[in-house]
Amino acid sequence: MAADILHTDVELRAQKETAKDHGKWESAGRAVLFDDYSAIRLMDQIPSPDGFQLRARLRAGDDDIIVCRPRPPSGFDDYYSGRLRLGDPAWLHPDSETDLCTAVWNDSRTSAALVEAARGGAYLHPYHASEAAWRLAERLSRAAHRSVPVLGPPPRLCQLANDKSWFLSIAAELLGAEAIPRLRVTRRFADFPAVVQEISRVSPKLAVRIPDSAGGLGMRVFATDTLRRLNRQALIAWAADVYRGLGIRDGSPVLVTSWEETLASPSIEVRIAPGEAAAPICGRVIDQVFTDAERSQFGGGVAGTLPHEIVHRLRSHASTVAALLQGLGYVGRLSLDFIVTGRSFADADVRVVDCNARWSGGSVLGAMLDRLFPHHRPLPYAFGFLRHPQLRAIPFHVLIERLEDRLWNPSTGRGDLLVHNVGHLASSGRVDIVVLADNSETARCQLEDLSRAVADGAAALLHR
Repeated sequence: MAADILHTDVELRAQKETAKDHGKWESAGRAVLFDDYSAIRLMDQIPSPDGFQLRARLRAGDDDIIVCRPRPPSGFDDYYSGRLRLGDPAWLHPDSETDLCTAVWNDSRTSAALVEAARGGAYLHPYHASEAAWRLAERLSRAAHRSVPVLGPPPRLCQLANDKSWFLSIAAELLGAEAIPRLRVTRRFADFPAVVQEISRVSPKLAVRIPDSAGGLGMRVFATDTLRRLNRQALIAWAADVYRGLGIRDGSPVLVTSWEETLASPSIEVRIAPGEAAAPICGRVIDQVFTDAERSQFGGGVAGTLPHEIVHRLRSHASTVAALLQGLGYVGRLSLDFIVTGRSFADADVRVVDCNARWSGGSVLGAMLDRLFPHHRPLPYAFGFLRHPQLRAIPFHVLIERLEDRLWNPSTGRGDLLVHNVGHLASSGRVDIVVLADNSETARCQLEDLSRAVADGAAALLHR
């Protein structure tokens, strides 16, 4: 199937060959890590998206370089380099208001430092292997007179795999039509009402989605019993409201899918090494947690909760999809999102619903945990966030002091908390954490208890 796709997609075939020639991994040397989200559709709707750039620290080690617009708060390096012993990378902070990849090149000090690193052997390790990331690699290669590989898929493949309409059509061919939700894609507003009517006849709910948007952004869920009662004129008026609400223009692709109630919403991490000799590695399975019924607001996840038979089916599907993507030239990380539906796990159906052809919040965290606990797998944990307006006034180093009694300490092996994202602490009073426990259910309960105590303003860390 990969050969057929490459035969018909000339741009994809050319980029695969270019990436292969460009990737001299035997002399790549140090990693240049950066989390540029500007090419991910609708990410600008999230408040302070630059705050996520600090997550690159979780993937970085000794001698690596982190390129990040925000400067880490006081105590940041003491925690990650000192306490957690995650190496001592260098930091570069380009001074520009453009997207991060453009800012890197436009800032003379940053670009000069990266050209020097490239001359000694370096590769780019982006969160999202966008066209801008590959363009930066090409610029650095020309300036350094040395190949600068990119640990990520070619830009055309990155774009396609992140497009739900393309990805789900490929998944249906690989795994069968029953392995994906019922769906239709339309580009014309005139066809949209008929597509909605078709899905409404077979599903109690439907979702309208912008195919290349991230996560739950660009999605609305509707009960179909109401839609089935609308006459044609009312349905067209409703459709116009949906287009306006999602910012969709006539001629842009729109995905309409059936919406099913779920037993679980698992995500599985996949790693594909450069070259095609090694098979893709399907890693941990996370049962995702959402803060709303429409599964649009990601709230975290829990590792190790699903029955063995379900995990086996997830891994089988993921391996099949990953093998195809590898054949198309995919390199690096991705995660595949599924839903598990049915009355019980014993008779459940498993459907794939999305491909995150990039790092994700869960996989970035997983990479950090693999480094902290290389010999302890599977590791029961739950991750989520603490949020309260008072947290905005608590500096990071003070927060660490107040959590001291519970923070995990590699020297003693004691503690059950890890802090993994603080980019929105000052702006919105949010800090992302991990709870470690002897089993997944205990981790989930302890995370819920702490999150609730902070949200209610009752947690001690808010009042010391």
